[in-house]
Amino acid sequence: MSSTVGIVIARPETLADDYRRVVELAGIAAGDDGAPPRLVTIEEGGDPGFGSPPWQRSLTRQAWGAAGDSTPNRNIIPERIRQTGQPIGAGDRDILLLPVPRLVSGWGVFNAVALWAACRDFLPGDPRRRESELAATLEAAGPRPRVLCDAVLWGSGGGTMQRDFIMRNVLLAGDDPVAVDSVAMHLAGMAPRSFPWLTGLQGAGVGICDLEAIRVKGDTDLLDDPFGGRHWSGTAAWKASPREKLVHLAWSSLRRRKMRRRFAATPWGRLASAWS
Repeated sequence: MSSTVGIVIARPETLADDYRRVVELAGIAAGDDGAPPRLVTIEEGGDPGFGSPPWQRSLTRQAWGAAGDSTPNRNIIPERIRQTGQPIGAGDRDILLLPVPRLVSGWGVFNAVALWAACRDFLPGDPRRRESELAATLEAAGPRPRVLCDAVLWGSGGGTMQRDFIMRNVLLAGDDPVAVDSVAMHLAGMAPRSFPWLTGLQGAGVGICDLEAIRVKGDTDLLDDPFGGRHWSGTAAWKASPREKLVHLAWSSLRRRKMRRRFAATPWGRLASAWS
């Protein structure tokens, strides 16, 4: 088994070309018919770094030279696994995951594998306690899906009131969700092999987490500059308790507005406004 991951520096003024380049580097373009695969995304909108940016689906289609908005799509809100559109079953072979990386306890980086698992109705939870079940679920899912990860913004979820975004200006793509997540984890200053769910997937033959065995192509100097931060290996289960509801209300009325105003003043925020 081999895995290739493309990595590209993304800029607002060249983003369409950056999307095309990372697809070419990763070798995940469509076949001779030019038909794009079925797209699977995080729900658009919401807070920066926590949902698909408004340009993600459109630029993905452009990377394949596809026109219009007819590609079948499925949106997923991973926290609650509320799914819209037609379900994706084992018979759906040609799918493309469009994750947005988030730093989440238990997962480290909640990204391509988490979205793939959500497609198969595997509830997120804490994967450290269920790595064998996660591996069995994805092993039975059939061929590995391709991935085009918009890692321009990373969500950081250290509790509701600490929710924030990190700007990293990166695109990742690959033919192996495990490899894409491993590269993303390295970019976040974490060691992929320190997470049992990643090593469990590699052991089951679902993907590769050893960076030395992954062929990384493109702006590889980015791997020399991980942004570090907290090692997100703890346990954090979301519960809609009365206290959590009050905290979320305070977050919505106070800090979220400040975060969105700060994002709106960035080049990416201005681009998001133009696409909305």
